[in-house]
Amino acid sequence: MRFPWFAALAVLAACQVNDPSLSTTEQDLTGVIFSPPSPQDVGSVQVGSSSAPFGIQINPSGLYEVSYTINSITGCSDFSIDAPGLPAEIHKTCISTCVGCVPAFAPPVCDLWEIVGYDFSTTFRPATPNASSCAIQIDVTGLGLKTYTISGTGTLPPIDIDVNPVSVAFGDVRRNTASSPATINVRNAGGQAISVTGTTLSTGYAITSGPTGAFSVAVGATQQIGITCNPTVTGSLPGTFRVSSNDPATPVSTVALSCNGIDSALDVTPSPAAVPTTRVGEPAQRTVQLSNTGTAPMTIQSATLVGTGLTATGLPAANSMIAAGASVTATITFAAGAPGDVAGMLTVTYDGGQVRSIPISAKALATSMSLSPDGEIDLGPVCVGQSTARDVAVSANAEGGFKLVSVSTLAAPFSVVAPPLPAVLLGSGANTKTLAISIAPTAVGPATSSLTVTTDIPGGMPRTLELKAEGLTAGVSATPAELDLGPTAVNSTTIGQEVELTNCSSTAAVLSNPRLEGTDAGDFAIVQQPSLMVAANGSAKWLIVAQPHSVGSKSAMFSVDHDGGTATVLLNADGTGDPVGTDPGTTDVSSYYTCSSGGSSGSWPVVLVLGLLFIVPRRRRA
Repeated sequence: MRFPWFAALAVLAACQVNDPSLSTTEQDLTGVIFSPPSPQDVGSVQVGSSSAPFGIQINPSGLYEVSYTINSITGCSDFSIDAPGLPAEIHKTCISTCVGCVPAFAPPVCDLWEIVGYDFSTTFRPATPNASSCAIQIDVTGLGLKTYTISGTGTLPPIDIDVNPVSVAFGDVRRNTASSPATINVRNAGGQAISVTGTTLSTGYAITSGPTGAFSVAVGATQQIGITCNPTVTGSLPGTFRVSSNDPATPVSTVALSCNGIDSALDVTPSPAAVPTTRVGEPAQRTVQLSNTGTAPMTIQSATLVGTGLTATGLPAANSMIAAGASVTATITFAAGAPGDVAGMLTVTYDGGQVRSIPISAKALATSMSLSPDGEIDLGPVCVGQSTARDVAVSANAEGGFKLVSVSTLAAPFSVVAPPLPAVLLGSGANTKTLAISIAPTAVGPATSSLTVTTDIPGGMPRTLELKAEGLTAGVSATPAELDLGPTAVNSTTIGQEVELTNCSSTAAVLSNPRLEGTDAGDFAIVQQPSLMVAANGSAKWLIVAQPHSVGSKSAMFSVDHDGGTATVLLNADGTGDPVGTDPGTTDVSSYYTCSSGGSSGSWPVVLVLGLLFIVPRRRRA
């Protein structure tokens, strides 16, 4: 009978059992591990403010020597990324004094492992007062996209007035006539109603719409005020519009106004001309009419439009005529290629060098969808025959709104309930829609599915959420089966992670003696204890941390007794530190680990396998 090659390789891998750089599960895999583990929450941050940078470390994992290149790290609209020096290499390298001890295809016999990782950070700057979640995308050569999920919650400042735009140019306005109205927006960006005690306006300007005295603005609302320029003489007419309110940070908000009175037979409507506000990637248009109000034909010497992303069609050609009382209509198109305000100028020269300037304004709103939670959603352990649910909040976490167009169906045992579609999401997080995801497992073991969300955001790609859960058998079960608390410096404490005990029975379970067992039990600690009475189909959670007191792999067992026996979770962690004699100038080495416990025991599996590899089965004689 032939000796199975996979058995030989399995024996070879025994050298790696004592590789402290890897947990038990990681010794069977290659890839990367994050510290702290995903997902994480940075907490609450006031809209317009920024959190402290949240640091994340990426380390290589696996049975063999590995080397990967991190090409790019991409965040979200609310989570910016600081990732210096990309592309960057991370690697796990064997440092061995036993050269040529094993075949090239076998795991190395290592005295030390050199591990070089990569650190980056993300900063949360919420634009809306909502929960926000981001699936950070890490592009790793050879592994593809890896995802790290981070979340936070935006909160409103108590009182915050926002008056925009901060300046308005009316351009040339014919004497003794009113310009087209410009709109001033008084927005409540805070968490309490704003009281506006009054407004003031310079002579030569007038409020044509909106309140002229005191008024209030509700949370999230905007009061629009229309203003015109009404020059009675020719020449420059500067002015200001002031809004007084109870905002302690900005008690008076000022908008600068400018206007130029002229005598002209050329009438342009509207002037100034505002292209309707649109979304990035969604061009918008505005028509402008040029009229000859005089009694004689008008010669148009030139008509030009200047402004980023602004183009015009239908403007009068050079040296063309507009008859007395006649008009020409032109169309201004705004490409909306980038978010923000655009200011342009339409300049018309006519009748021997007279000039008419018409300000053109446009605005493109950034549009972004927030899914909270985002990325991977773990619905956790669920008893077979029972169900659990998780809501996903959908909102617009930028100024632009959008429509939720479609939500994919889910593979059993998952299901999703979506709002009536298409559903309108208003900009700046003004409303929220909910996707209700549930699972009702019918079998024991892991279950996975994917949920795809599609919107009408211009150029926006569908977003996919990866769902997972664990179906549990009847009785009492502990999850996860193994908990890896990751690497940390000696005598430092890791971030706590949860172990959960679920009671999949019809009666309450009484627990007792939750404890840590094993050689390295002293390198772990239980820092949060739940009630030991667990209701039917209920659960209890413990928070576990690791604090390695020496370099190397640490392993222990969390155990808790119940009516039917003992539930256990295997715990792993790695104590890190630099070996004696390490070059102090080496700053990119994360940690070194010893491969075996010493003596010749670390190499005996290799000797055994080398012997087995020479066992060659002989062919039977005929």
